[in-house]
Amino acid sequence: MRDEREQLTHLLRGLAARLEELDRALAELDWRNRHPRTGASAGEILWERTTLSGERDRLSARLGVLARQLGDLDNRLTASLGSVHRSLPTAGMCPECGYPSLGSGLCAFCRPHLAL
Repeated sequence: MRDEREQLTHLLRGLAARLEELDRALAELDWRNRHPRTGASAGEILWERTTLSGERDRLSARLGVLARQLGDLDNRLTASLGSVHRSLPTAGMCPECGYPSLGSGLCAFCRPHLAL
């Protein structure tokens, strides 16, 4: 089960990194749309934004499924270990953005932003 947990964690990190790339690309498209002197046509920007948004939606849904699987696996691991070993951090979903979170409920991205 620990190997499965490592694989899920690796997949989640990869998905989170790709989602961050997509968010940056979408933010850049928004900037290019507001500054038409960049040379990109509105149609190009719309097509690219639609493509990136679709990929982001698919990956976000996949991220949610994997985060739930990781949470279930953590629960099974904790139950199988009993109280002899230290408990594993539990995985969940951030209520603000839907990214995976550990223990506290908020993900690493939302926690600092909401604290301000």
